[in-house]
Amino acid sequence: MPINNTDAEDYQLGARVMARCCGDRREPGGIYVESGGGVMPPEDMLMCPPKRIGLNNILPALGMKIFYINGSSTPHIADMIGMNSYPSPVMWFEEVRMGGVSRRIPEMLAKVLEPESMYFAAHKKAYAHNFDKYPHHLPCPKGKAEHVDLNTLENECCTSFFWEDLKTDSDNIERVGFPEDAERIRIGRERYTQEQVDETHLLKVTLPAGEFYAYRRTGVKKPEYSKYGAFFACFSISRLVVIDDPVGGSHTEKLRSLRSSTRLIVDQAQR
Repeated sequence: MPINNTDAEDYQLGARVMARCCGDRREPGGIYVESGGGVMPPEDMLMCPPKRIGLNNILPALGMKIFYINGSSTPHIADMIGMNSYPSPVMWFEEVRMGGVSRRIPEMLAKVLEPESMYFAAHKKAYAHNFDKYPHHLPCPKGKAEHVDLNTLENECCTSFFWEDLKTDSDNIERVGFPEDAERIRIGRERYTQEQVDETHLLKVTLPAGEFYAYRRTGVKKPEYSKYGAFFACFSISRLVVIDDPVGGSHTEKLRSLRSSTRLIVDQAQR
């Protein structure tokens, strides 16, 4: 059985300043919404199964919008993760594990957020209708009891396929064997010994912020993704940050405006 090692991870409320797939630098005067997941492992923030986006709530190919749930007056952020920077949702999710959520947000959206507001991440490849065609090397990352036997799932997609849906057609993805200097490696939520890993399909993915392991896509020639994508993760918002603009000074007015319009924590930060 895999060895759970979530207690050894270090999760923080804010986001780390680090190189990301979407860019190395934060824009002067830019406003960013941050979350580190609090004290819970990122997998607890996964939505499993992912929530498919319907015709009535289509998101732009890249960008955010505010939405409300079941008539509630609490505004939430819906954010479609760009496929140019993150071809797979697991790349974004593993980056969040390394440094938390840090996403630039328009000022007009930031002003309406409340302490109860949540950040919902969506991706065009977050739901596979032919999920049952995947080999299912991995258990449900949320540990859902009804997902223990993945082969019995009907009309439902488990997020475990994120770590099985990668191809070796990118410079930052390579087929590897089990590392000689490691006793265990993490794939998804769990850590595995060499005997527990299918080295035939093992991959190492290198992101600007670090590396993670996954499996090569097998058994599925053409994934049937939900047409409009799906929400796959939901985070509480730790704070808003306004990036210093030492030349133009645009951060000063934005800080004042945000602090007068929202009850969220608003901090000033360097690039």
